[in-house]
Amino acid sequence: MFLSKLRQNWLLIACHCVGLLPLAGLLPAWRAIDPVKALTQHTGEWGLNLLVASLAITPLYWLSGWKALPKLRKWLGLYGFFWVCGHLLVYIGLAQAWDWQAMVWVALKKQPYIQVGVLAFVLLLPLALTSSDGWKARLRKDWKRLHQLVYAIIPLSDLHYYWAKSSKLNTSRPMLFAVIILALLLIRLPAVRVRAAKIGNQIQNWRRSRKNK
Repeated sequence: MFLSKLRQNWLLIACHCVGLLPLAGLLPAWRAIDPVKALTQHTGEWGLNLLVASLAITPLYWLSGWKALPKLRKWLGLYGFFWVCGHLLVYIGLAQAWDWQAMVWVALKKQPYIQVGVLAFVLLLPLALTSSDGWKARLRKDWKRLHQLVYAIIPLSDLHYYWAKSSKLNTSRPMLFAVIILALLLIRLPAVRVRAAKIGNQIQNWRRSRKNK
């Protein structure tokens, strides 16, 4: 029975493993020359990685028809939120030593990328809090409208990442994310979505024909 359940839920188990994978990088980051900087980057990058992965689930489902995929979207988003929270706590607790006055001054006067990051976090918070099936039933149509904020949150998160890296002239990763995010948003346009669905049907028909041979 255990092996049967494992085979049925292997994709969800793999999703949880990926969501917890950044734990393995915490100790090496802490042992870095600048541990606070390394931890801030590690948690922030993994938060963005997982949020972008959650955005990719729906297009992958359209193309593959794999019914197990939509279940992963919520978990990837929640793990992304978890690591974003870690990113924020490292910055507030270690980089700024809980000095709220200094943080407000830095955010408002010196580093606008922090403003964008805080805005993305504030928008992401209600999505995480209402991710359960109970909230989905409670909010009904408003739940879907609320969770469409993710289409603004993820680009804002990447903008935060880009501005944080721009001072170091190291923007290749944020730019790569920008291209991926743009593609994942464009595929949701009605005309593109219809085309993607047709391609998905062709792929699924081809797979079924291969199985029948």
